[in-house]
Amino acid sequence: MSTERSLLIWFKSNRNLIVKEKLVNHATAVRKTCEESISLYKSIKHTSNEKLLQIISQISLNEETADKIQDELAEKEIIHGEFPANIQEDLFRMIRRIDEAANWVKTASKNANLMLNLKLNYPDPLIEYLIQLSEITRDSVILFIETLNLLGVNDQKILVKRNKIEKLERQGDDVYYLAKEAVLRLSDKLPNSVLFLSLDSAKALENASDACSKASDYLYSIVMAAPVK
Repeated sequence: MSTERSLLIWFKSNRNLIVKEKLVNHATAVRKTCEESISLYKSIKHTSNEKLLQIISQISLNEETADKIQDELAEKEIIHGEFPANIQEDLFRMIRRIDEAANWVKTASKNANLMLNLKLNYPDPLIEYLIQLSEITRDSVILFIETLNLLGVNDQKILVKRNKIEKLERQGDDVYYLAKEAVLRLSDKLPNSVLFLSLDSAKALENASDACSKASDYLYSIVMAAPVK
């Protein structure tokens, strides 16, 4: 007799498949926020302020889209889904966590907006780290979307992808440390405003990576709580 746990039992009803689709749509909006963040820092040294402000505006729009889908999930879809109460709660927590990734990316972009308004520049060594942190979060969200698509399809692959997200989170910690070190080495040459905004931007993007890892932890809990076949 098999004792394997499986999400096939929950993710076979039409009602729950609708929830799964919404979860993917939500994470996709978060992914788009991260992609615009990469574009922002790659462009920040050689693009007009007008174009940079357009990118920052698009980051906010994508984050707002994610918030809207999150609200739909929390207020309607998950509640009406055919899940046990404890799994509903884990799904609530999971979407809040992955949504935080978009929130932190938006926070970092607001710092970039302040830099533009104050006619300040990020120190050159930091920009590459901001790009790397944005890429790590984007890659984590892509893996998270892949795990969502595997709900009710392949439980084991979900666990494998969760481990990959954990590895990316550790890479994000390392990059953040390097970014912080690079900024602090220049601290005696930087205005206090640049020093603060630089460190705060790097921390916000590192928090975005952490949020992806925490979301994957809740997804892991859901898999582990799945019924036995």
